[in-house]
Amino acid sequence: MLATLDSHPNIEVRLFNPFVLRRFTLLSYAFDLFRLNHRMHNKAFTVDGRVSILGGRNIGDEYFGTGEIPLQMDLDVLAVGAVVPEISADFDRYWNADATHS
Repeated sequence: MLATLDSHPNIEVRLFNPFVLRRFTLLSYAFDLFRLNHRMHNKAFTVDGRVSILGGRNIGDEYFGTGEIPLQMDLDVLAVGAVVPEISADFDRYWNADATHS
């Protein structure tokens, strides 16, 4: 799925601190303990440097339900004002980090 997104001319996908053995993540931990806790799971959506949405929301079938009982519940924060450039700068630090790979 990530490769398909990355193939779009207006989208660039990068992985922060990816494990070499993606299918064997637990095995990868054994060979690289330093990276075990050096992960990034931030979720921020910033538009035109003016508005950001922060939260824990994931995108995947397992997170959405159509029945009476929701499968997942989450909260998001809408941020505007002086904090938005800080959110954007934090994203840029990860995006341009040495641990980020295309």
